[in-house]
Amino acid sequence: MKSVNELKAPLSAIFTPLIGEFRIKTYFSYYGIFKDKIMLALYKDEQLYLRIAKTDLEEIKLLPNTLLLEDPNVGLATKSFYKIPSEFWESTNFAQWVKNIIHQIQSEQEAIL
Repeated sequence: MKSVNELKAPLSAIFTPLIGEFRIKTYFSYYGIFKDKIMLALYKDEQLYLRIAKTDLEEIKLLPNTLLLEDPNVGLATKSFYKIPSEFWESTNFAQWVKNIIHQIQSEQEAIL
């Protein structure tokens, strides 16, 4: 595995314009991308698996080459993480998907409190 520092620059190009500062942590054989303790994405072998909000799920399923992450070795419920092809990483849709998952998780956390 690459070091977290090696991945910071390429992942910063994707995420910093959208969410500002974020953290990268190793997560099993993946790298987790976190904003305010919320895991937004997993990254492995140049592939980005974005956590998708319920409101965006149908749209994501219709995109070409977008696949549900299925890895029994990850140890978490991956039913919300979808491989997003690199051609979508700089799209306005991608920015909205990131914002939507942050909003959904924050709303769910507030509902618990």
